[in-house]
Amino acid sequence: IHLGYYGKLGVEEAYTRIRDSLLDVRDRLGSMGVKGVMLGGETMAKSTQFGTLEELIELSRDVDIVKPYIDWAHLFARNGGQIDYSSVLEKLKQAGITHVNSHFEGLKKRGGFYVDVHDTVDVEAPPFRPLAEAIIKRGVDITLICESPYLEDDALKMKAVLEQLGYRLNP
Repeated sequence: IHLGYYGKLGVEEAYTRIRDSLLDVRDRLGSMGVKGVMLGGETMAKSTQFGTLEELIELSRDVDIVKPYIDWAHLFARNGGQIDYSSVLEKLKQAGITHVNSHFEGLKKRGGFYVDVHDTVDVEAPPFRPLAEAIIKRGVDITLICESPYLEDDALKMKAVLEQLGYRLNP
């Protein structure tokens, strides 16, 4: 889920409001007898949006039904066209995240900046192969969904890269 914008609030005030709203959601679900629901707070591309990796890790500590949901391209765009996949995976591991839920897509560049306009996976940004390498090297338990405008074709491209690197599905 997209959790919101900072708006005129400071980062801390936005965090507090979002956390408290999610705690209220959790409590309402509980009062209705709904159990086992997990919400994925998505990393966001724009600096005006709530959703840095660090914010989502902290939120997952404070609200037991929330886990970080990683949009790799959003992290890439938010960090000015840079991403260290191993560092992201290490931060998640240190936070006790044992399964990573994520999606991947390419991004378009406008005015010298990567923007949250989805493109095919085989564009340069963000690069998929280094993510695949980091996943395999670390043995990450991950759900990786293709979110490009060319879902079927790009999902097969992603699968081919993973297989070229030695990844095999467990039977």
